Amino acid sequence: MRTMSFYQNRLKIAFPIIPVLLSIGPLVYSQTIYIPMPTKKELHNIQRQAYQCSRQNNPKVCDKTRELADPLMDHPRLPFPCKDALWELLQVAKTDLENSFERRDAIDKPAEKLSKLCKSDKSIEDQRKSNRENRNFQET
Repeated sequence: MRTMSFYQNRLKIAFPIIPVLLSIGPLVYSQTIYIPMPTKKELHNIQRQAYQCSRQNNPKVCDKTRELADPLMDHPRLPFPCKDALWELLQVAKTDLENSFERRDAIDKPAEKLSKLCKSDKSIEDQRKSNRENRNFQET
């Protein structure tokens, strides 16, 4: 009998706290920080730097390429194919004794993919909208 009243007292104390705890959840969720997608200018800057790295085979330029691309690897909103292209760029954007075609091509390919794979949601939606408009125009 004693143990039952002990648990009943605990429930009487805990029960009013439950709604308070449940109401805190949305407040915590609403205070999340919005992190914008990288701009086209930022992505284009990484691309230009990568192309310079592939052409010049210069340690300073290649280090700058990796320095610009590295923070985007931790970006929470970038899609995985974009991060794969960034990772590939980070791996190959290094100087070599010989500036061969294979080396340049290995740097240029992931740099080229950045503009296609790292689009923001808005630019993808704009592209879909223009595709729909073109289809509607062609049907009439």
